Amino acid sequence: MRTGEVNKKLEHVVAKTVAAFMNSDGGSLFIGVDDHGNAIGLELDYGTFSKKDRDGFQLHLANIFDKYLGKDVMKLWKLDWPSYDDKQICNVQVARANKPVYVTSEGKEEFFVRKEGSSQPLSRAEEHEWNRGRF
Repeated sequence: MRTGEVNKKLEHVVAKTVAAFMNSDGGSLFIGVDDHGNAIGLELDYGTFSKKDRDGFQLHLANIFDKYLGKDVMKLWKLDWPSYDDKQICNVQVARANKPVYVTSEGKEEFFVRKEGSSQPLSRAEEHEWNRGRF
């Protein structure tokens, strides 16, 4: 839902999706595209930041990743800014990590992977099995 304000729940969803890609085989997260593949653009998102443009959006994403995933992941993502249906969108290109990446929120660490097109949390035992021989 687009409210014209920063959506903290959506920030957490973005962080866990990116972490899940890092803990799997990498991938791309498209922002500014709805669940049906329609471009909705980033203009309303730009309006929620003090710097109301692509640079402000990029800084906000970097802050989200730093807050939830830590500084170690900085080299594992990059942004591309394609236009689709005359609307600018953001493609977050995510590389596979060489060590586990956790989402830290409210003092709790969670481990996510990509399975069947979604970000799935794993228990510690499942995480151990997932990571065995991978890292």
